[in-house]
Amino acid sequence: MTESVTVSIRIPGDVHGALADYARQQGINVTDAANEAISVFVGSKDTTDMAVRKRLASEAKLIAEVMAYAADVKDTNFETDVTRTLFKWIDANHRDCYSEAIGTDGSHVNRINPQLARRFAYAIGGGPVLNDDGKATKGYVQRNANELIQSYTLLKKA
Repeated sequence: MTESVTVSIRIPGDVHGALADYARQQGINVTDAANEAISVFVGSKDTTDMAVRKRLASEAKLIAEVMAYAADVKDTNFETDVTRTLFKWIDANHRDCYSEAIGTDGSHVNRINPQLARRFAYAIGGGPVLNDDGKATKGYVQRNANELIQSYTLLKKA
């Protein structure tokens, strides 16, 4: 099964406005907000395969745990590699939940990791460290390091 599919839907303008407001509040885009709403809906239906329901529940729990961790980090003088620190924290404290959220085959990792990083950065009030060209500076993990991420954006207080 593929990681994701594109679906075009028509929604009322006020629903889009509500999604946009929620997305802004969470530091995510409208597509991620819509995906979250659909996942909550689908995950609550008994017609949804139990494995999918379990993965969606783990994803929601992981997001909640990351947001709670962000609340603890927000008022600290965090280092620029705070995103790497987040994923080390996930690995040490919520590895089972993370593994379930990304799927048994890891097919959701390329969607979930960036979404967690964006939400976390927004929640802690972090902005990218910019290089001389005005682009976000990346941090990289050694290839043989057994970490959940390979690269990340360096952050500073916005």
